[in-house]
Amino acid sequence: LETIAEHFPNGALAIVDRDLTYLTFGGTPEGGWGLSRDDLEGAYLPAVLPDDLAETVIPGYEAALAGEETHFEDTVDGRHYQFHFGPVRDDEGAVFAAVGMSQDVTEQRRRQRELREAKTQLETATEAGAVGTWEWHVQRDEFVTGPSFARTFGVDPDAARDGVSIQQFISSIHPEDRERVEERIEEAVAACGDFEEEYRVRNADGEYRWVLAKGSVECDATGDPVSFPGTVTDITERKEYERELERRIRPQRAVTDL
Repeated sequence: LETIAEHFPNGALAIVDRDLTYLTFGGTPEGGWGLSRDDLEGAYLPAVLPDDLAETVIPGYEAALAGEETHFEDTVDGRHYQFHFGPVRDDEGAVFAAVGMSQDVTEQRRRQRELREAKTQLETATEAGAVGTWEWHVQRDEFVTGPSFARTFGVDPDAARDGVSIQQFISSIHPEDRERVEERIEEAVAACGDFEEEYRVRNADGEYRWVLAKGSVECDATGDPVSFPGTVTDITERKEYERELERRIRPQRAVTDL
């Protein structure tokens, strides 16, 4: 246990005796109180620990000394930790000490929260028809997408769910944008690179909508393209705003140029 304590990653491991005195300590003390291993070893827990930390860990040690194992998460000094406490037994099974472990999971929980929020935002946007996702299996020329994306391009949603040729989607692109988009797709596939373009597409109602498409080509170990996943976002309102802004600015610019 002492060896583990000396090399415990991103947290702390401690062993206390039945009098709640530290026998050994390793890792990083929770919070920013400047406690060191020398400060803690041989010290009585309630006497050296800050109140908020003592309130969290002492019940865990007491339960372990009573023979119970406990696991929980708690926030201490603004940081989020996972705690584990367990009994240490002698050869006859009697509890003579308790071990406590803690790991700082603040960043992990923050990333998980951000991922959940991002997923929720994407799901909300997708349900509203503002965002669609696709995956093109390049070698099979099988373009698979959801109903929102398919309707944006005027393609049958059932067929798109099973996979159709990418040309069915390209044919819905405005003739003035189509060649440019095809060239960018070819460049991304050839370079196993990223793709990002704004262009107009004809939807299921025969109307042209502006979209922003972003994707990235994934290749195998030999450099051959395998899949091309991405997202498309309806940016028609943004484009209309930009056109209106340009319409209002144009007369002022003409006067300025006189």
